[in-house]
Amino acid sequence: MECELSARDEVINKVKKELEKIQGRMKRYFNQERRDEVFEPVQYLHLQLQPYQQKSLNKEFNVRLLQWYYMPFKILEWIGEVAFKVDLPPISMLHPEFHVTMLKKRKEILI
Repeated sequence: MECELSARDEVINKVKKELEKIQGRMKRYFNQERRDEVFEPVQYLHLQLQPYQQKSLNKEFNVRLLQWYYMPFKILEWIGEVAFKVDLPPISMLHPEFHVTMLKKRKEILI
């Protein structure tokens, strides 16, 4: 009986070690593409709308030629840890809250 229990404990320990190794690999893979952006509520950002194929902000009608990022919009407030409320024009017909991956910092052009 004790032999079976010790064999079971060995198997459980081996499985736990393998799970920890796999979890570490998954965490490393996930964090490769992760970016921690810090935006201020008064900052202006470009908005990515390609998944929406939004035509109310763009005058072009060919979907393949649509821009990836649109004019700079002002951030109004944080919503949670990874979402922001953006000041959109009323004609955009979009919900004003976006995930951080849909926003890109505005590059200042120095002349």
